Amino acid sequence: MTTCGHCHEILLDSERHHMMAAFHHECAVRLVAGSLGHIQKKCTCYRTELAGPAPEDDPPNMTVREAALAAYLEFNRTRNVGTA
Repeated sequence: MTTCGHCHEILLDSERHHMMAAFHHECAVRLVAGSLGHIQKKCTCYRTELAGPAPEDDPPNMTVREAALAAYLEFNRTRNVGTA
């Protein structure tokens, strides 16, 4: 079985994923667009007053896959793009 190169979960045949590389579609978008905190402009890229650990990482209460899906949905929401 093939696993996703980002979240390390199994890639199911029924899931949308990239054929050239072993990534869920949402995980591939997360790698390019950034974390949920980055997309929401809560990271040090946008807020220079933040010192120490910034909320730019994935939410700590989510799995890597859940955080990638959240980032993917937020990325599409902020750009008014369909999620299908």
